[in-house]
Amino acid sequence: MLAALLSLAGCGPGTGGTGTGHEQPDYLSLAGANPSAVCASGWAERLACQPPPPSSAADTRHPGTNKVVFASVGSVPAADYVVTFDANGVLLQGGCPRRSFEGDWGQLGNGAFAYFGAFSENKQVVPYNSSLLVRSTADGNGLMIEVHASSDGRLLLGPLLLQRVPAGGSGGTLRPC
Repeated sequence: MLAALLSLAGCGPGTGGTGTGHEQPDYLSLAGANPSAVCASGWAERLACQPPPPSSAADTRHPGTNKVVFASVGSVPAADYVVTFDANGVLLQGGCPRRSFEGDWGQLGNGAFAYFGAFSENKQVVPYNSSLLVRSTADGNGLMIEVHASSDGRLLLGPLLLQRVPAGGSGGTLRPC
């Protein structure tokens, strides 16, 4: 009995774990990507990047963007999808049933940039290892995003057209299912 209790001692908080028994994988490493500064991206003007601008995409010391919220176009005041950019990370939520993506900005060895993270549908237990691609819209006012499975590149969500939610404005609230 004592041996069984001692074997569990390394699973809780303070031992490098969360205490939940489920550790968040390093999705950048799983994708073979390196951390990168999102404020060096081609669409960084849509964000609220902290000065000074990063010297390059490889400048991982840059703190990234202040929190900026985008919502799916045509769905204000309650949005079908809400995307929050904060530092060098992103959180996408929305849809019915609910879908989410959470990841960090990085660069693959071939030079491609994306957010690498986890996509889940309707609270599934094991999320998809995936990437979220971002590009500016042709008119320069919005963003277009897509989520792809890392294993085979299939489209999991999108393309979604997003508009920035004014600071302190409505529109960053998810529509109820």
